[in-house]
Amino acid sequence: MLRILVAATLVLSSVPSAADIVIREDRGGRLAEYLQRYAALRDTKERVKIDGLCASGCTLVLGYLPPARVCATPRAVLRFHAAYALRPSGLPYIGAAPTARMLAIYWQPVRRWIRRQGGLTLHSITLQGQELQAIVRACP
Repeated sequence: MLRILVAATLVLSSVPSAADIVIREDRGGRLAEYLQRYAALRDTKERVKIDGLCASGCTLVLGYLPPARVCATPRAVLRFHAAYALRPSGLPYIGAAPTARMLAIYWQPVRRWIRRQGGLTLHSITLQGQELQAIVRACP
């Protein structure tokens, strides 16, 4: 009985999952945190499944990981905007250097799509549906 259980465990653990990390509701945050998170993830073999909202810094997954390690479901929604900071008055301003750095990280098809939308500004642009499936492979 124990041999059967051990053999079943080995078989199950060797079957690859659809993704190691699932993104469902990531509204973004500090750019530096995403740069650090995805740089560490890049050095692993983990895969990412986008299955909901992936906004702001979260979208950098479409650059830090190779396309073969990222997939998107029909529910995936990606929102892009320029990197910004707040002035002492509370008004936002675009950080030109961090925005350029973000653009340089994205895969070429993502950069082309962003350019077609008018570039990165303070207003979010949304990539989903067929446009997204043309850039990011569909999850199995």
